Amino acid sequence: MKRTILIISFIFLLVILYCVQYFTILKPEDTFSLTDSNGKSIPAKIYSRIVESKIDNKKESVYQILIFFDEKENNKFNPILFIPKYKMIGIVEGGKDEFIFFGNKVLQKSRTSNKFNLLTNSTFFDNAPTIFSIVFEKKKITFNSFEELEKYGQSITLNYE
Repeated sequence: MKRTILIISFIFLLVILYCVQYFTILKPEDTFSLTDSNGKSIPAKIYSRIVESKIDNKKESVYQILIFFDEKENNKFNPILFIPKYKMIGIVEGGKDEFIFFGNKVLQKSRTSNKFNLLTNSTFFDNAPTIFSIVFEKKKITFNSFEELEKYGQSITLNYE
């Protein structure tokens, strides 16, 4: 009996260790908002995370903002990632499938989704980059709308703290 409890406890400890090592819980940003060019709210959930990155051969903690658009939308650019410090906007590698939703909580399943492709990169897209106009201000980021998001107008603004 003691041996069974010890084995179950050990397995449980290994599972917890694995989860801590590979999974990340994203922080919901309830004070952030996403609006269209008329100031109307866009249905989306906004989260943030800190990712350890190697920049100029130095490890750095990089703050990132992720926008998950409404699940009803069939948006292949979901989620969109912003890195305000480096004025970058991208699409997360693996897309929405790399995340598990538990109500308002989001669990990042793997480190794969720490990688991304820039939406301003013309070499990644056949003709022209998806984002051709983006303005980073102190508490907001405004970018041109594209593909499925064009129904919200010409531009979208992320307002943040």
